[in-house]
Amino acid sequence: MKNEPVTADKITVESTMNYRDMPVLHYRIEYPRFHDSGYQPALDYINEWYRKLAVNLQKRYETELYREAADQYDYAAQNQFSFHMYEAVLPAV
Repeated sequence: MKNEPVTADKITVESTMNYRDMPVLHYRIEYPRFHDSGYQPALDYINEWYRKLAVNLQKRYETELYREAADQYDYAAQNQFSFHMYEAVLPAV
């Protein structure tokens, strides 16, 4: 067994979503992807877990949080309030 450390890359999924031509939501999700020739089968399992977590979070941001931001934008526009874009960030550990 070798004594070299496992290496990791940072994967970033990022987007700004608009509603009525106005940016209402910006999100950034970061997660690790691990590499090592000696442990890659186990690391593939861990990598897939992180990837699925990121995909599920992205879906939640693009549906639930986006709807909330769009509703808040409409409310602010109807009541002549300023609107502050939603920001969601999940940094890699």
